[in-house]
Amino acid sequence: AKAKKYFLVLFAGQSNQLPSGLGTDGSDGGNMIRNVDRQRTRTKRSKNASKVKGKQWILKKKDTMRRQGKDVKRDSKYSGRKRLAKKT
Repeated sequence: AKAKKYFLVLFAGQSNQLPSGLGTDGSDGGNMIRNVDRQRTRTKRSKNASKVKGKQWILKKKDTMRRQGKDVKRDSKYSGRKRLAKKT
């Protein structure tokens, strides 16, 4: 899903005077606006990216299943490889 952009339109039409922007009046920035939602989504993505199950994860899981006495297929050079998309 793409991030949505929201714009706040303060006035429309012609105006002679523009309001001063935040932080330009020499203050320390006490009323600065932060976008916290974007920071949250970045951290969520990075956490989910580390949970991708790779070859090492598969081999470790097979090893634990063998130790539990379960029937597991043998490891081959193709274990944990990505599959190519099917051509139609």
